[in-house]
Amino acid sequence: MTAAMFQAMRDALAEQKQNPLPIDDVAAMVAGQIGQLTLMDEETVELFQQFAKKMIEQAGK
Repeated sequence: MTAAMFQAMRDALAEQKQNPLPIDDVAAMVAGQIGQLTLMDEETVELFQQFAKKMIEQAGK
């Protein structure tokens, strides 16, 4: 992930601070950003979203 993409995600999340995003939305956003760097079919996107969701949940513990 490039620094610019990471900064854009941080800015978007900062704007949503009053209304936290659901984990599924964050995972989809991460998968979308990664999808801009590499080609992924629908199955790969779904698997990556599941992986990102588990990582976010683990980080919150």
